[in-house]
Amino acid sequence: MDISAVSLPETIYHNDPGFGLMDMVRMTRTVVAERPEHTYTKRWMYSLDDEDDGGAYACRYLWHEDEGEWCPDCVMGHVMVRLGVTLDRILGFEGSSIRQVLYLLFDPLDRRVFDRRPEMTWLRYVQIWQDDDGGCAGAGGQSWGAAVASADLTIVNMFGHSKRLGIEWNPDQAQPFGPFSEETSGKN
Repeated sequence: MDISAVSLPETIYHNDPGFGLMDMVRMTRTVVAERPEHTYTKRWMYSLDDEDDGGAYACRYLWHEDEGEWCPDCVMGHVMVRLGVTLDRILGFEGSSIRQVLYLLFDPLDRRVFDRRPEMTWLRYVQIWQDDDGGCAGAGGQSWGAAVASADLTIVNMFGHSKRLGIEWNPDQAQPFGPFSEETSGKN
């Protein structure tokens, strides 16, 4: 199915954060083009729960060193900051998946319709491929460039292709991407 021919209403949410899902896709591509080889490293987070073993590695939208200023950390943190989401608002998203963050930003009228939008799927998979560490503590997932390529491939596998998202697909150039492909299997 060629989803570029499908008419999708832009007004499918209650909130207007000043940008849409396609703006997030375009900004993600811009951020990644500036640092395609960057591989995100999870941060050690101490737990405040006495029942916990002290903490764990976690992905963060924002980070600061010691008493420094908060700044974007993961790819979606960079995207949100560049699109004008305030640092205080992003800090409130910490610990939430990108799907939950997008629900909070846009407050969709129907989450089922929102979840089926290719832009939503693509943004979620960029974050997933960036974060997936194959079980290595503190390790990141794929480089940002590879995460975008993997998200593109996911969209192609799900929808055929998507000119709407800027994905042109040539099956002769198909390459498997993922946290356990040959490209990334030596990271552990």
